[in-house]
Amino acid sequence: MHPTVAYDAHAYCCHVSLMQISGNRPVIPEHVPAELAEIIRACWAQKPEDRPTFTEVLVRLDSAMGVIGGPQATTLSGNTTSEWT
Repeated sequence: MHPTVAYDAHAYCCHVSLMQISGNRPVIPEHVPAELAEIIRACWAQKPEDRPTFTEVLVRLDSAMGVIGGPQATTLSGNTTSEWT
């Protein structure tokens, strides 16, 4: 059994908000593929107008799936990447 740890959600949210306001973002682990890391960074842009739309994120994820998953990867739209060529 794990010991009970007090969790202060308000303090955590304040901490995260202060980090975001100051421009800090979490570190993206090295094992995350470069294509996904680029999408993550774009979504974390400081100015909301610099962030991609949800549609743009889906298009970029679809494209990244082909790069990451290889020639027969299934994209988010359900197509295999070989169907695109």
